[in-house]
Amino acid sequence: MERWVGSVAIVTGASAGIGEAIAIELVKKGLKVVGLARRIDRLNELKEKLKNETGEFHPIQCDLSKEEDILSAFEWTKKNLGGVDLLVNNAGTTRAATISEGATSDWKLLLELNILGVLITTREAIKSMTERNVAGLIIQLNSIAGHFVPITCSSGAYPATKHSITALTETVRLELAAKKSPIRVSSISPGVVDTEIFEVAGFTKDEYFTELFKKCPPLKSIDIANAVLYLMSTPPNVNVTELTIRPTGETFTLLFRVTHIYKMVEQWRDCVAIVTGASSGIGAEISIQLAKNGLKVVALARRLDNMLEIKGSLHNFSTNYYPIKCDVTKEEDILAAFQWIETNLGGVHVLVNNAGIAKFKSNLYDGKTSEWKDILDTNLLGLCIASREAIKSMMKNNIAGLIIHINSIVGHGVSPITGSYINMYGASKNAVTAAAEILRLELAYKKSQIRVSSISPGGVESEILEKAGSPVKCFSEHFTGAVPLKPLDIANAVLYLLSTPKNVNVTELKIRPTCENM
Repeated sequence: MERWVGSVAIVTGASAGIGEAIAIELVKKGLKVVGLARRIDRLNELKEKLKNETGEFHPIQCDLSKEEDILSAFEWTKKNLGGVDLLVNNAGTTRAATISEGATSDWKLLLELNILGVLITTREAIKSMTERNVAGLIIQLNSIAGHFVPITCSSGAYPATKHSITALTETVRLELAAKKSPIRVSSISPGVVDTEIFEVAGFTKDEYFTELFKKCPPLKSIDIANAVLYLMSTPPNVNVTELTIRPTGETFTLLFRVTHIYKMVEQWRDCVAIVTGASSGIGAEISIQLAKNGLKVVALARRLDNMLEIKGSLHNFSTNYYPIKCDVTKEEDILAAFQWIETNLGGVHVLVNNAGIAKFKSNLYDGKTSEWKDILDTNLLGLCIASREAIKSMMKNNIAGLIIHINSIVGHGVSPITGSYINMYGASKNAVTAAAEILRLELAYKKSQIRVSSISPGGVESEILEKAGSPVKCFSEHFTGAVPLKPLDIANAVLYLLSTPKNVNVTELKIRPTCENM
């Protein structure tokens, strides 16, 4: 620990709970700690409390959901202390707001604070460390909910954001490893900790949490601070990439379902299906196959001209195809489309969340905030809004509907291809994996007959890589001897899910080219 004496640490969310405990221990160990939080009064009180300790505490008022606040804090640190050597990304929030019924404002706050705030601080810390050739350390305060979805139906989108942090941590580690950088990245994933986050989020009203606290005493903030000190104590050649810390006896678990196979696509004839991103590739093929199988398909995309061409190509099935211009990054467009459906077709039976984008070389250490937002707004936020509106329609019309997320194999961990080329895309798809399971659990808790499925393809021959600005040769090593999937292969997977009986929920379907080595 001696090598850290006099070093500069930034701790986010330092005004209370885990962040406060970490800041205290670091100052006691002789570090110069820059504490970031919105509540400046609490930070000033902490500064007074620590004035006689070995190190220093510098309070800065900072809203971690605002990029300008973050950039200002890092600029102050550079000007006054030289730069940052240790970053502890502790700031985070949760809300007792479900995915099926939650408010968009709550979801945006979770995304901006739990994901974007972490991305921006991580990027700025890496810039500072790289400029000064510092073998720094970045610690992400994650959660066990970043590795599976706990059995509680009030957790809402929180586990999705923490799954994203799990992916982001490994992605940025791979980015740095590719550059031969000595900067280390670690994740600490606590179980239940006795902090104010549960009360602020409204979880104290959740019977599940009440019983959990009774049966199993939660961790204390000092336990997490001690875990941070342990990571700092390891030599520079050691990177503890994940540290999971839980109360003894904690019983968060996973649920599993067994499925059976039947063939009954006929049950969906004349039902209404929405397909997002329907103007090309996978979305276009899914729309075509559903229309040919007798469903009324509402195709949503920005490129209306493409969809009109598809409608013309359907000939006898063209009356089953309803193209609507819609940008899924705009909530008002999504709401207008659902309102049109309610007025003209009576409700939604099937939703296929296919719209998605990638950005080539969307690095996490020096990427553009605008590109990160585009990816999150399209791949995750648009998906959540569409799912919520579909569920409203299904419940209003007493429909045992089906929601299908077109996910990706890179939504189930971090592969070398994710860490080298399409970085933020992989993080967003890991969040989709969690969001699908969260939504399924929420609906199961309500005894709803609405099903939620995820289809995770490997390499598909579509325009997404070309639109991402990606040279195909970058991916050749992962497809040697493999023929990419066709959009029709994914459309057939959708038809398979529709063929299962209503008591069967295929929660995850992974489909990959033979010999693919991603």
